[in-house]
Amino acid sequence: MLKKSFDECYCTLIHDIATLDDIADFVESHDGKLGNYEGTMFCPECRSAELSYVHKTSKKRAFLRRKSSSRHLPYCSYIHEYSSIQFSKEYYESLTDGQIQDKMASMMRLLLRDPLVNREITTQATNNVEVDNPLLLKKEKNGQQIRRSLRRKKLSTWLGEEIAGDLYLFYGEVKLKVRRIEKTNEAGESYFYCFLDIFCENKNREWKKKTQIYRGATEDSIDENQIYHFVAVGKLDFSNGFPKLELSNKQSLLFKVVE
Repeated sequence: MLKKSFDECYCTLIHDIATLDDIADFVESHDGKLGNYEGTMFCPECRSAELSYVHKTSKKRAFLRRKSSSRHLPYCSYIHEYSSIQFSKEYYESLTDGQIQDKMASMMRLLLRDPLVNREITTQATNNVEVDNPLLLKKEKNGQQIRRSLRRKKLSTWLGEEIAGDLYLFYGEVKLKVRRIEKTNEAGESYFYCFLDIFCENKNREWKKKTQIYRGATEDSIDENQIYHFVAVGKLDFSNGFPKLELSNKQSLLFKVVE
């Protein structure tokens, strides 16, 4: 199994999630030292496995990884292999549209909307209780249940070509904009298609476009002034330079206004 890396951690220093970008900025401004972050970084999901900081090199960005002496809790999704695109496709094909949307809503509650959900999963796993983790995809094969986890990527962090083609759960607080393109075909008939543009707030508190989703004839109802909680399962395509998010399934997208 590939060694997992992390874009964020549960930090006991602040009793909240800390992003890799924030930790890397601190390290760079403190002569390469972790300071109070040392010994306070844990798996963002189970909060049990301790993480270490791996400094950036000329070829690689900094990242977080699990210390070999530390372990995840039994039902943490990070103990499972990552889902392939084919596994995800088959998984979603086994569900109804409503079931997929329920799955996306559970992911959103865990990652963005309700810290009590994460706490409940952690408590159950600590007590060795079977946990229905929304970050796992499950499939029956030859009488056995196969579980695969989703890589996850916060949209406000770096989106580089090194992750192109891999399946991810993308999430974050975003602003959205519908871009409608109107065309005329050779028969003179008019038609349109839409893109959903996705913006994240940077460190200067500016909203910058991070990616886009082709929506075909679906014209989403969006308030451009609102901030949304956003989750989507898919892969990034950099073939035209700017990253385009291709959904694993047309239903594997959910966004709701932040209340």
